[in-house]
Amino acid sequence: MALKATIYKADLNIANMDDHIYGDYQKASSRCKTVAVVVYGTQVEEWWKRNSKIKTLSNVQVWQIAPQSTAELEQLCERTMQLQLNVMDNEWTLLGEKGQANVVWTQLQ
Repeated sequence: MALKATIYKADLNIANMDDHIYGDYQKASSRCKTVAVVVYGTQVEEWWKRNSKIKTLSNVQVWQIAPQSTAELEQLCERTMQLQLNVMDNEWTLLGEKGQANVVWTQLQ
């Protein structure tokens, strides 16, 4: 039996001082030119092997969140979130009502 999906909504404000990108974002993936898939957990390698068709999609990026970052991000999760992402000196910090998380990840594609 499949688990029920939980939908999370996030209003994201980005301040990327490295690339001088600033703004508020809330966009459905069907309207995006590029889609990012964010993976986390202990089964990432197995998932990546099973989903090899993703590698053929030029508009899809796949990012793996580091385990420590995953634990920190879990503390920020709410059904509806107001988040602030600050990027400076290639360090990513996500701030929410419940605290903050340092985001470390690896791009798989």
